[in-house]
Amino acid sequence: MPQKITVAVAQARTLSTLETTLCALKQITQHAASKGVHLILFPEAYLGGYPRTCDFGTAVGAREPHGRDQFLEYFRAAVDLGDTPAGAGDDWVERKLPVAKGRDHRGDGTREFLEKVARETGVFIATGLIERAGGSLYCSALYVDPVRGVLGKRRKVMPADVYLLLVGKTASERLVWAQGSPSTLKAITTELNGVKLTIAAAICWESFMPMLRQSLYSQNVNIYLAPTADGRDTWLPLMRTIGGEGRTFVLSCNQCVRYNELPSWITQQGNTSKDIPDHYISRGGSCIVGPLGEVVAEPIWEVCTDDADGSKIGDGLVISEIDLEDLLGRMQFALPPRRSPLPIARSSRTPSYRRKQLKTVAIFGFAIFSLLYLLHHFFSSTSTPAAASAGTSGVVIVTLLDRKHFSESYVKKIVANREDYAKRHGYTNFFASISDYEEAIGDAPKSWAVAPAVRHAIATHPRAAYFFHLSPHSLIMNPSKSLKSHLLEKGRLESLMLKDTPIVPPDSIIKTYTHLKEKDVDLIVTQDKENLNPGSFILRNGEFARFFLDIWFDPLYRNYNFAKAEIHGLDHIMQWHPTVLARTALVPQRTLSSYGKDSLAASLDGIYKDGDLVVQFQGCEETEGRDCAQEFEPYYNLWQKKVKSD
Repeated sequence: MPQKITVAVAQARTLSTLETTLCALKQITQHAASKGVHLILFPEAYLGGYPRTCDFGTAVGAREPHGRDQFLEYFRAAVDLGDTPAGAGDDWVERKLPVAKGRDHRGDGTREFLEKVARETGVFIATGLIERAGGSLYCSALYVDPVRGVLGKRRKVMPADVYLLLVGKTASERLVWAQGSPSTLKAITTELNGVKLTIAAAICWESFMPMLRQSLYSQNVNIYLAPTADGRDTWLPLMRTIGGEGRTFVLSCNQCVRYNELPSWITQQGNTSKDIPDHYISRGGSCIVGPLGEVVAEPIWEVCTDDADGSKIGDGLVISEIDLEDLLGRMQFALPPRRSPLPIARSSRTPSYRRKQLKTVAIFGFAIFSLLYLLHHFFSSTSTPAAASAGTSGVVIVTLLDRKHFSESYVKKIVANREDYAKRHGYTNFFASISDYEEAIGDAPKSWAVAPAVRHAIATHPRAAYFFHLSPHSLIMNPSKSLKSHLLEKGRLESLMLKDTPIVPPDSIIKTYTHLKEKDVDLIVTQDKENLNPGSFILRNGEFARFFLDIWFDPLYRNYNFAKAEIHGLDHIMQWHPTVLARTALVPQRTLSSYGKDSLAASLDGIYKDGDLVVQFQGCEETEGRDCAQEFEPYYNLWQKKVKSD
């Protein structure tokens, strides 16, 4: 069934004042509504202005007085949305921040004006703007729904100092714009014309940042907004890459501006283009791209919605009807293929003299390797974790408990389940507490604590061979089945590994390796119908374990605000770090983590059946209407009966 909406990008320019620019936005949106448009995008810094050619009187080690006056003019032209300098997030969106006495809103009224225009026209408005908060300016993007009003806002992040000499334009922006936060990289969801949409914006240079793009793809974005100030010919190929890479529609728009249309506080001090005042300093290039990288609407150049006193608005609008039906089932992590990990086949025909040389080198190399191996074995045999058997100290069961929010009864039952299993098979338990890792996690979701918790367990039990992480919202249901007989016995894992299987279901083009051998496996994990499942995994002790946990808990991933936090972080690592994938075995879901009947993400054969090792109540904390303890209870009672009967 078609899921069509009509979208538009407005190649508009900032006018002389904020008031006149807002009036122009209203007129353009009304015109778009008359053409059946459901969503419209305006350029980067459309409200407040993009200060092209302005150097704000700066030079290395000096600043001219007129530069301070220019910044004051620019600051006055910016929009006050009533947010805080740090960004109040949902509290600002939901209007929970305090309002000054005698006023009914925060800010300068721009938010309320945009909400009214969206409501009256029925058009979803996304616009770039320069936002002032405290004493700083931010380059922001605002999402305004015709029914619910403002749904979100994000502030642009820019390259770090190391890029200053490489990136002239964006680095110059940092002279006047404060750094945005990666925490604002949240997609918003809405419904237009009966079509459910997930929308997010990357502002200009942000689209050149692969990890930033990935953070948006991971949220299942089906409309990727790219307001920009980049009018180069290289911009369209980037938009086509994003469309194909993210399997998303891409809307991009830029301002179209002549030099003499810039504010007087710029032109009076500038030298650029004085001889040709009608010279274009931004030619535009607004376009629309489809989810296979195809150009849906070609870029338009040297035309603006504000030409001829607004009588030619339509010339500066790029309008297209798009059908989101083709995106279903293809959204998440539809990433470009990487080179095959298999070696290139080469001819075996080698000249005889060369074969003799190779034989000599091989014999010599083998002798050296054997000597090194014997020395290594002699000196490290007393300390290597791999030497431990899967017996008394061989396996450590790691369970992460949230003692602040779990009831005492719930914790006792979890602990009883783990202790019984460990006692039966000579394993060791490691009960970690989320509160121990709050400082390390910072503002990221608490579920990220799984990585430092397992790392903590390794440091506490350095001689253990394996670490079995188990979500607290799970139960070991087959107490008599040891991990050794179930998975770790020689030859057992080889028969269970899923090879040439999409890492992220259903159709990720990155797949598990076909040539992976049991002896090379350090991580055993399952997947449900949507993602990998870190709620239950086995990690072999050693250098790889520490390497893997350090990568997974990297601040870069924690700050990119993945929709499913550590789960999407793991999905990303597996697809973009072949070193990790090459040591990972994917096994059928019920091998390590069957789901309870209320967990909707279970794979085709992922619901718990009698005899399965583990049942997990995946999503019971986050899903409205579900109760972890309530789902836990019947399985706990069943487990108790099994314990008594053994």
